[in-house]
Amino acid sequence: MSIRHKIFLPALAGLLMGFLFSGYVAWQGWSGYLEVSRIVESANTSNNAVRDIIGQFKNANNVVDRVTAMTDFVNKDDIQKGFDSSTLALKVAMSSLKSSALSADMSQLVRELEAEFKDWVKDASLVLGLTQANQIPTIEKLNRHRSKVAGFISVATRIQERDASQMMAQSGAAMKSSLLQAGVIALVAMLMGAVGAFILARNISLPLTNLVSAAEKLSAGNTETQFKCLQRSDEIGAVGRAIAGFRDNVLESARLEEASRSDLLAREERQLRIQELIEEFDREADSHLASVEEKMGIMQQTAVGVTGLAEETTHKAMSASDASAAASSNVQTVASAA
Repeated sequence: MSIRHKIFLPALAGLLMGFLFSGYVAWQGWSGYLEVSRIVESANTSNNAVRDIIGQFKNANNVVDRVTAMTDFVNKDDIQKGFDSSTLALKVAMSSLKSSALSADMSQLVRELEAEFKDWVKDASLVLGLTQANQIPTIEKLNRHRSKVAGFISVATRIQERDASQMMAQSGAAMKSSLLQAGVIALVAMLMGAVGAFILARNISLPLTNLVSAAEKLSAGNTETQFKCLQRSDEIGAVGRAIAGFRDNVLESARLEEASRSDLLAREERQLRIQELIEEFDREADSHLASVEEKMGIMQQTAVGVTGLAEETTHKAMSASDASAAASSNVQTVASAA
């Protein structure tokens, strides 16, 4: 793998991790925002529902009080319309409070409030003459229902405030936990990035340092220098192999030059040896020739002596022959004389 890929791929992985981490943080923040928005919306809905319940219950009670006070003439249709309008609005507000309840306590309380409110509406309708019946409840009974409904509304207000505070606290704690998790993840990512960067830098800088050191030793004349990066598949390994190849070529050239110098010295030594042998042969030949010449002189002298001796012998032989002839002649003369 090339150095470019060794740097690019970790950088790409770091960017991807950063993107994922940013997405996680954004998702956590968005989730927290949605949860807080839901709580705030539910709290506002509950607050509005409680205010509507309080207001509409007060209006309904005003209608009842107006009738029970008997201080003036009342119109049944107006009473019917005002009471029905208030009770309908109360039912809608309680339904809204029930749907926006932030806890089981609030849901249970709303159910109890609806049941008590139903009894109060029934008794109030009888008292107002809106419903025909043989028996009409007393004002005291109606007031007891009113007190219970008012108590439920008061409790609902406190529960709503408590639930809103608890939900906001829980949401805040959840967001803090999410932020803490994000911080831990960020710290781990930073540590992993630092370790990865250190390993990457060491994986590149250490071989480069070794390569530079080996190249300096080689330039100083140390041809026994070994390169540790020759097995690498990146650019550092390629540079190391190139320098090692240059070193090997220089060593091979030096070896060939040394071999050529040795061959030249050997040839020169052989030439000198041959020259010495030739000179020695010349000396020995001259010596032998001188000896031969000397012996030839002696032989010539001997030959001259032998020649002289032969001539003397010939002369003596001729003299003997002449003497023999003379003797023979004398013998013949003597013979003839006889």
